Amino acid sequence: MKVKIAKHTGFCFGVRRAVNIAEDSLKRKGKYFCLGAIIHNPQEVHRLFEKGLNIINDTKHLKKGDTLIIRSHGLLPDLIDSVKAKGIDLIDATCPFVKKAQNISRALKDEGFDVVVVGEREHPEVKSIVGFASGKAEVVENIKDTRRLKLKNSRIGILAQTTQSKENFHDLVAALLKRYNAKSNYSEVRIFNTICGDSADRQQAAGKISSVCDAMLVVGGKNSANSRRLANICKSRVKRTFHIEAAKDINPKWFKKTDRVGVISGASTPDWIIEEVIKKLRKKIHSPQRG
Repeated sequence: MKVKIAKHTGFCFGVRRAVNIAEDSLKRKGKYFCLGAIIHNPQEVHRLFEKGLNIINDTKHLKKGDTLIIRSHGLLPDLIDSVKAKGIDLIDATCPFVKKAQNISRALKDEGFDVVVVGEREHPEVKSIVGFASGKAEVVENIKDTRRLKLKNSRIGILAQTTQSKENFHDLVAALLKRYNAKSNYSEVRIFNTICGDSADRQQAAGKISSVCDAMLVVGGKNSANSRRLANICKSRVKRTFHIEAAKDINPKWFKKTDRVGVISGASTPDWIIEEVIKKLRKKIHSPQRG
């Protein structure tokens, strides 16, 4: 059995930046907190916890002099303002691509547009983007959602969760345009493709590698939206696709009668986890390949 490793693995730029910010901060004295997981990888979050980054569910127990690191997915602007008002120090580790989407959302709202976000309603990034539109943006996840929308203004602005698939974004934008073209009740539509380039590259790589493998391992947090999306892409091409978080999740029985297994990772998966996965697979392989 041979292992083929996808071209795009390991941290994306935004995740690496957030982890580096956290590690640099933790070298200094003080109490450091993060509201929710700083990135969507439980093993890496635990590693940072052991270095002193405490994950909290609310900010009510934070005190003046404490430091809150803003997670890579961003936070609601009202929450940021309330934390500042309490005298708590803030370190912003929001992914720059998420920050761009937040700023677009705010600008559209300020200019009088109805804001529509293509993404997962309960995802923290999407919640932050909605928050920058004063909480008044609409979220669409699928075609059904586009049919239920009741937009008030004749001007609409559409943007995407940074880890959305291009296909879903294009399909939902087309559905929205078709609906409003039919009604002829809008004066202006602005469309912003805020999908991160790294996410798009990984999705393309997932399709490419899964088309030449008998089985696929997608390595990433189960709470990671982009990892789940990669798993769905691979599963549409290879029935034996397995979404794992770590090497310990691998079941050797998955690879019976397998000539080639592919490995790809989500954007929040650190290199050390991927290396452990490859090491465990290497017991059954002749030579790993990249591409």
